[in-house]
Amino acid sequence: MPGGKAPDADCYLELAVEGVSNDGTVVVNDRDVLCLDGTSCDTDGLCNNVCTFRVAACINQDDPNVPECTPPAALTSASVRGKAGTIPLPATLEGSACGAFVEVPVEARFNAKGVYQAKKSRLKLKGKAKAPQGTKPRSDVDGWKLQCLPNDACD
Repeated sequence: MPGGKAPDADCYLELAVEGVSNDGTVVVNDRDVLCLDGTSCDTDGLCNNVCTFRVAACINQDDPNVPECTPPAALTSASVRGKAGTIPLPATLEGSACGAFVEVPVEARFNAKGVYQAKKSRLKLKGKAKAPQGTKPRSDVDGWKLQCLPNDACD
């Protein structure tokens, strides 16, 4: 998932989410993942009001979703961070590669009356990538949201 609003740089840094394809049904606006508890995007497979996302940071992607973007051969810096911590990058910032997948749990939260709280049931991640001097555009700033939706079939 590109995660940004600048199509000419959105392939520099992307987020891969296991069990999710960027086809518009689970991913909204190339950056928001809506996961129904206990389905394929919830890698723990349990109906427990916690979606366990497996995510990886990917660099220099040849992505058909952003045809305007030509990935650079290498990046000078990159990072993906959120309240869950830092998502690992590939060992080198050269070429097209992804870092290791890590598990990121996101709880579906409810108020005292049992009403689902959408804004409290998501995790925001922020990404930044910088290409070598002379690359146009030089930087890519991204944001992603991982949201856990309750599954009524689990009750």
